[in-house]
Amino acid sequence: MSGTANGGNRYPTMRSYIFFAMMFALPVLAHASDRCNPQEAIAELSTQKGYSVRGPLSVKALEKENMIVIRETGQALPFGYENKAWLELKAAMQPGDQIYFLSHRDGRFYVDYQVLVRDGCIIRWLRRKIT
Repeated sequence: MSGTANGGNRYPTMRSYIFFAMMFALPVLAHASDRCNPQEAIAELSTQKGYSVRGPLSVKALEKENMIVIRETGQALPFGYENKAWLELKAAMQPGDQIYFLSHRDGRFYVDYQVLVRDGCIIRWLRRKIT
C-alpha cells in the first residue's frame, strides 16, 4: 500500500498512538482518592476533540443490545465472545457505579469501549472495537 488518507504517511498520527496507549493503560482498580487523572475522568474525556461519551446505560439495555450468538455452540450471550469480561465488569459494580459507552475517532483510527465509572473515574473497561 503506497499511500493513505493522511497525506501518504503510513504510520498513525502521534495523537492516535498516544490515545491507543492511554486506552490500554486505563486502570482496573478503584481509586483511593476522590480525584482521578484526566485520562481516567469521564467528564474530561467527553470534552476532548474526537471523543464521544454516551450514558449512563443500564446493564439490562446493554445486554439486550449486545446479545451475540456464539457460532460454535449456537448459544446467545451478552457481548458474545467477550461474555467473560462482561461478567467480570458487572461483578465489579458497586452501588452508585455507572456504565458509559466511550468512543474516539482520530482520522481513520477508531476505538470504542464500555467503561465502568465510579465517582466520575473510569475504573474498568471492556474494549468493543478497534478499526
